Amino acid sequence: MNQNLKLEEPTDDDKKRYLEEHFFYEVRMLMYSFEQLTKSSNIGGEHKTSFTDVSTPGIQQAWESGSRDILFLNMALETFLLHARNLREFFYGDRKRFPDDARSSDFSDLWETLRPKESMEIERIRDEAGKELAHLTYKRMHGTPPGKEWPYRKIFSEFSEVIRIFLKNLPEKYFNKNLIILMAEVKRFPGHA
Repeated sequence: MNQNLKLEEPTDDDKKRYLEEHFFYEVRMLMYSFEQLTKSSNIGGEHKTSFTDVSTPGIQQAWESGSRDILFLNMALETFLLHARNLREFFYGDRKRFPDDARSSDFSDLWETLRPKESMEIERIRDEAGKELAHLTYKRMHGTPPGKEWPYRKIFSEFSEVIRIFLKNLPEKYFNKNLIILMAEVKRFPGHA
């Protein structure tokens, strides 16, 4: 795509369609992958997990014996981080870096003052999930050191709060059937009062 092309400003209808399809999908996939992580992860009370190196002999034996539990956990974590990364960009991303990406501030002039401050866990997603998930880089961590763990419950809880505040303050003109469904579902999110 030619970076010099001037982008047309999306209309309110364009924005409403975006929320109905793409935003809805990102939030739903974050929710679903969180549920899968919660069901599949036997990490105890910490609710953290890291990618398991599938090249180790124990994992290779599990693969050969037909056990896919570890691979499923990796897949759930990858899915969770991918959608968390997309939502992080939507809520906190830099407009100048990717001018054609949708941003939460496109939907309300007040959003910059209403949104919660970006937490360390959500900020970490920007760089580390990119290195661990989206790019084949020499900076990927080897094995499963403690710094490679992802506190997925905390990340989900923090995104839940941002999503709740966004939907609560979204102008009515952008609401659609999927966002009404989402509003009801956010009440099930951890930490909802």
